[in-house]
This record gives sequence, C-alpha cells and structure tokens, in this order.
Amino acid sequence: MSIPRVAVIVCALAGLSACQSDRSTRAVTTVDQADSDHADNADLLEIYKADQSDRTAGTAPSDWEKVVQNDAARQARVRQLLDAGMVKSGRDHFHAAMVFQHAEDAEGIELAHELAMIGACIGDRNSRWLAAASYDRFLMYLKRPQRFGTQYRSDEQGVLKLYEVADGVTDSMRAALRVPPISEARAKEKVMQEQMDELRKSMESGVGGK
Repeated sequence: MSIPRVAVIVCALAGLSACQSDRSTRAVTTVDQADSDHADNADLLEIYKADQSDRTAGTAPSDWEKVVQNDAARQARVRQLLDAGMVKSGRDHFHAAMVFQHAEDAEGIELAHELAMIGACIGDRNSRWLAAASYDRFLMYLKRPQRFGTQYRSDEQGVLKLYEVADGVTDSMRAALRVPPISEARAKEKVMQEQMDELRKSMESGVGGK
C-alpha cells in the first residue's frame, strides 16, 4: 500500500512550511540539560537536507522513482545511526523523523512519529508539529480519518482536499503541537490547488516543448 506521491509531496511541503514559519510567541519548551550537551549530528543534517532537496516544486512525476530509491537509502542510513546511538539531540530526532515521514510503509511512518515525539520531549519545537503530522499520515496510511488536519490528498480528478479529519481534537490541542487551526488548514486547499495546477501546467508545457 502506498499514498499517491503527488499528494505526499504537497502535504509534506505544506506541513514543513507551516512548522518552520510559525513565529508565534508561545513559550519555548525547556531543553533538558542532557540534550543541550549534545551537538547536532552533521551526517544526519546532510541526510535531512538531501531529503528536502528531493521535494521541491520542480519535482516531476517522472522523478519519483529515483526519489523513492533515495528515500530507502536515506532511511537505511538513519537506521544505522540510530543503532549506533548517534541520534541524540532534539534536532537530530526531528531530522531522523522527517526522513521516515517519507517512508513507504506503516512501520517507517510509525517510527517517524516515535522519533518526533522524542524530539519534542527533549526540546525541539519543530518536532511538535511533526509528531502530529506523522500521526496523521500514519492514520491516512491505514485509511482512517486524521486527527490534527495536516495531510492533504488529491482525488482521481486532481482536486486537492484536506484529508478527512475526525472529531475530538480542538484547536487548542493543535496549537500545543504548533499545528494551525482547522479553519486555516481548510482555507489552504484553494492556495495549494492553485499551486498544483501551476505545477501541472508547467510540466505539461515542458513535455510539449521537447
């Protein structure tokens, strides 16, 4: 089972942008002293950067086979770093979690959620959003409604919608994990649809020009 790749890249880019652009005045979680003693792992940072560079507005459908191969190699390397005890800081856990957020199986996405939760617990603020997003993606993989409202999917006609959201999670709960209010998530549908349409036109134009 896999999630349509166009939808995955859109939800990943939108979610990470929401996470990193949040400059609210919420209190910063105190970082444990044990975590502050660890420098960020340079290898893991480079793996994370490569993961993100594979996911840009210019990533064409024809590129995805190679992206999936790259993802598998990155995830294998992160597992080696985890086994070696080299994932230590809060930011390390965020970087590792984002790599596994793009896994093709439930176990990998579940690991992303676990890593993000640990990152959040030891002080990485971006890991809060990723803990919610990885849980939502895991539920989407299982064909269950998401909880926080971070994931989008496009149907067979190419219409992008916020994936079904279950009741029970409040906007105050979302705010605690640095997730936008559900009304804001729904309002993004139109903007993201326009971005997808522009990307599609650009790809079609490029194919026609060859």
